[in-house]
Amino acid sequence: DGKCRTLYLLHGMSDDQTTWQRRTSIERYVSSLGIAVVMPTTHLGFYTDTTYGMKYWTFVSKELPDICREFFPRMSARREDTLAAGLSMGASDTFGAAASLSGALDMVEDYRRHVDGDNSALFRGIFGSPEDMEGSENDLMALAERLAAEKKELPRLYAWCGTEDFLYEGNRRAWEHVRRLGY
Repeated sequence: DGKCRTLYLLHGMSDDQTTWQRRTSIERYVSSLGIAVVMPTTHLGFYTDTTYGMKYWTFVSKELPDICREFFPRMSARREDTLAAGLSMGASDTFGAAASLSGALDMVEDYRRHVDGDNSALFRGIFGSPEDMEGSENDLMALAERLAAEKKELPRLYAWCGTEDFLYEGNRRAWEHVRRLGY
């Protein structure tokens, strides 16, 4: 239909929206594919609607796609043409596929292990307590279960994480969990 597929490329915890342009060849990678790439920032917000009031998930999943499609009418609004991929921090009807690159996929377990660590105030500000997070919209394991139970079309998923990455075990737990659910 002449519409471009769109990739929402999300930065990691220690980066911002410029990292993909500065540290990768993203322009070269996609130049022949005819896709739009949107690289927003949410600072250290983990792309979620935080307990301290910043509505990052609402922005990335609803407001930003609407704004982009208004500015660039050739961007497809079809779910199957819209992909979210992210590094480190990063299910909606907006996205038909998602890719995680060394992502924090089992945040509830990771948060519990580090609740008294250096990042405790940061995580409490974003997610509340570990008990608040469990089963919430920020619990990816619970979200995967709810989405699978709805018997709707499941998004395509891709996950990549190096074996020496501190997030590797959480990635394995998450991947095994979603596979058991039929993703």
